[in-house]
Amino acid sequence: MKTCLGSILTIISLLLNGCASYEVNYVPIVPIYAEPTRGSVTIDGSIEKAKSYLEQAKLPHNTIRQQFELVRKAGGDLLSQMGSKDYFLLGEVLGSGNAYSNLDILRAKLCETASIKGGDVVMIYSCGIQEQPYTYTSPGYATTNISGYAYSSGNYAWGNARGTTTYIPPRTYFGTHQYPYASGLVLRHVPGIEKRRDAIGALDDTKLSGLVTRTNALLTSGKASLEDYLRLIDDALSQ
Repeated sequence: MKTCLGSILTIISLLLNGCASYEVNYVPIVPIYAEPTRGSVTIDGSIEKAKSYLEQAKLPHNTIRQQFELVRKAGGDLLSQMGSKDYFLLGEVLGSGNAYSNLDILRAKLCETASIKGGDVVMIYSCGIQEQPYTYTSPGYATTNISGYAYSSGNYAWGNARGTTTYIPPRTYFGTHQYPYASGLVLRHVPGIEKRRDAIGALDDTKLSGLVTRTNALLTSGKASLEDYLRLIDDALSQ
């Protein structure tokens, strides 16, 4: 019976003090490889206005020039929150934790994933705690204690015994589990990249269209690195 009671207490303990676990996924926005960094940090930001510009850029009536300008506006809105526009957007990290996890630790784990993917900064645009109520009912159990005495003499034996049974009824526990979640953009600091964007914007329509075509071909190859991307831009701007 002690074993039964111990099992019940273990279950209750796990419910109240379980092991924390986290899940973090990385989704590339630009299919490009960047060298891992030593670590990344988080800042809080907003992406709503940038998303609006990017949705406009997808409209079929836009020319290459109009698409470029809308994407620049989107990037400008994001990067204005960074204090510098010398950043390159790599991807997105999405994370969640179980009922025993911690939002601060989850944010740190987003940074770990971001640094592996080459990011210096994670711009957290969504995070919080989702609450979910739970109910747990423990099973009832009974214990029986027997006491008595016995005597024997020769071929005779006699005695007396008495049993006492104690019944513990089921108990129901109520509470609320809290599940942290967080999402952020992964950015890499690239000194001088804003000057490159300005120079690209100064190209005539023909050169701009050619550069966009070559850039898309590089990125869709699945083998591009950040260095390859920058080299392609620098070569195009030097012509």
